[in-house]
Amino acid sequence: MQHERELLRRYRAEDFRGLLRETHMLLVGLVKVMKNTHHDVRVKGYVIANLGCLLEQVSALVLRMKNVYNKVESVN
Repeated sequence: MQHERELLRRYRAEDFRGLLRETHMLLVGLVKVMKNTHHDVRVKGYVIANLGCLLEQVSALVLRMKNVYNKVESVN
């Protein structure tokens, strides 16, 4: 339960649905940036690194959510 509260606090979410919404928004933002970059534009290395950091952040959030969810007991 402590891990879940920490995730919710860190991402300012009320519940796991809010965390999923945050994850979705991060991915949507990344996709928009990538799709709206003209194919002839040369992208600097630091831009690619920043996009990679954003993907890493989303990936880490999903992994943390998975780990927390694995610890939650099912209620029947």
